Amino acid sequence: MFKLSTAIIFMSTSIAFAADCSSWQNPYPNVAHLKPYSVPVENLADHLNQSEFTHGFELGISLQAGDLRVEVISVPGDTLSAAGLMILLQVSRLAKEDFERLVLTEDGEAIYFLDADTAREAGCQASWGVPSTHGSPLPLFVLLMGNMKSIDGKPVVKRYTGSWLRDMNIALEAYNVSVAADWIHSAVR
Repeated sequence: MFKLSTAIIFMSTSIAFAADCSSWQNPYPNVAHLKPYSVPVENLADHLNQSEFTHGFELGISLQAGDLRVEVISVPGDTLSAAGLMILLQVSRLAKEDFERLVLTEDGEAIYFLDADTAREAGCQASWGVPSTHGSPLPLFVLLMGNMKSIDGKPVVKRYTGSWLRDMNIALEAYNVSVAADWIHSAVR
């Protein structure tokens, strides 16, 4: 089950995106599991599948023609689907190689994607498994869902309202109704 003790921390900044995560404050530079760009893609699935911070998700991850492809192979039935958002943040932060898109797959077929800049921006600001003192992960989820597209290029979230609470609810609803339903639910065991 998703535990509040597994914290994802949002570190706010107005500095532009940098590929190496140096544009964002890292209050945990000596925490090995948070080191950005530290896991080669060929090892990333095994790394995350063995991690205590993935809530039992079993993943398949590969890099194909610029697409960092992530498939949920299985997930325990008592894990909240919101933990899948944490998976996206972890993959985006840890993947060593550059990629053009983070692509979610179901049975090997691409179903949703994020551009690499958005994925890295969110991943670089995320932390987990450390005391939460830097804010909420919700802005990262709003960022991810606001930029998530179906594989045919249609936005998952049509538009935000500009009201923070309303936009947060729009993002979470879009995630639950589309992304989690299509990407995670079929893998529940």
